[in-house]
Amino acid sequence: MAFASRHSTRLSSRSVLASRAYAALLVSEGMLGVPVGTYLYVLYRDWSLMYLFDGARVPSALAVAIVAAYPLVATGGYVLGALLLRARRDALLGGLLVAVAVGCLTLGAVLRARLLQVGPFAGFHGGYGMRGLGRTALGPVAAVLVATLTAGWCFVVLRAARETHGQPP
Repeated sequence: MAFASRHSTRLSSRSVLASRAYAALLVSEGMLGVPVGTYLYVLYRDWSLMYLFDGARVPSALAVAIVAAYPLVATGGYVLGALLLRARRDALLGGLLVAVAVGCLTLGAVLRARLLQVGPFAGFHGGYGMRGLGRTALGPVAAVLVATLTAGWCFVVLRAARETHGQPP
């Protein structure tokens, strides 16, 4: 978000947490990040944990804390990005964004088998009771999430490219 609004972020004398871009980030987390994270955890607990932990054994308070941390993590990323922009370290920020994108894609590739199967923790580890992602109600939800995140990343990249070439955002 900070990178997409880098022109106004860099020139603003206001606190990075008082910017319109940060407000937009919080709105997106409140309307998309936290509700979707909650939905996925409540309905697909073991899948949400990538079968690394038995969801039935994770205390509810910990699950709430994890989902509540989404806006905090987003805030940390935004503040880091805004501070790098104000320090005129655009290339470093761009490199970090590419590294995060590559890291996410790599993690998705490594966890592919876990992402594409839905079922209970015991079933994943025991080799029974699993269904393909596309054969569950989670399939369409995952497709919309991937499309939405892809569109968001495309927006950020296109807006940044327009600013780089001197066109108004």
